[in-house]
Amino acid sequence: MIERAELTVGPSQKPIRAVAIDNLLGDVHVEGHDGDSVTIVAVKQAPDVDALERLRVTLVPDPDGTVRLTTALGDGRERPRTALGSLRLDLTVRVPRAARAAGRVGSGRLVVKHVDGGAELDAGAGTIVVQNVAGRVLARSVDGDQSFTTVFGDLDVHAVDADLALDTIRGRMLRAQLHPARSTPGGWPRATSACRPSTATSASTPRPGAGPRASRARSWCRACAATWR
Repeated sequence: MIERAELTVGPSQKPIRAVAIDNLLGDVHVEGHDGDSVTIVAVKQAPDVDALERLRVTLVPDPDGTVRLTTALGDGRERPRTALGSLRLDLTVRVPRAARAAGRVGSGRLVVKHVDGGAELDAGAGTIVVQNVAGRVLARSVDGDQSFTTVFGDLDVHAVDADLALDTIRGRMLRAQLHPARSTPGGWPRATSACRPSTATSASTPRPGAGPRASRARSWCRACAATWR
């Protein structure tokens, strides 16, 4: 079963300056717009009505102009157990373009587009995608791949075992910390690099040894010729 709900929240005492989203039950898609409100579209998926009702979204607007969204499973009542793999809750959030976006997912997809306030992103096994974002961007994942396209600001990236793709990064500082969990003969070494690029690009380089993750992103900066991975 699928249920879709939509809610729009306007500013109260202060303009909406930041939106923080914590969703370990599915994807998060954040997109900036020219209005001053926040619109949330929640799509729930569950095998039955009872399980569908257990998927909850909580919205808390803070007086400082921050809107906080969290998802949870259950309402405190005893009910038959439902396999987590059959439950899903995806969020699409439209935010004021000037707002800062903060997001956390577990194994879902975390996408941020068209915001000018920067972003702070955290994904465990999930994928991070950033497109057309201004301001400082911080991104963390364990083994979730990360992609950044057209970022106008500092970029700080950290991953344990993941692919990294960069295209047109313009800021004072670009820092990439990648720590492969496994080392194979001829594989890319552990690396931590930082530079002050005007533009960073990436090229996909096949990793020695066949396998489902044989292709790794080898990211480099045209300004200083620094190379990651």
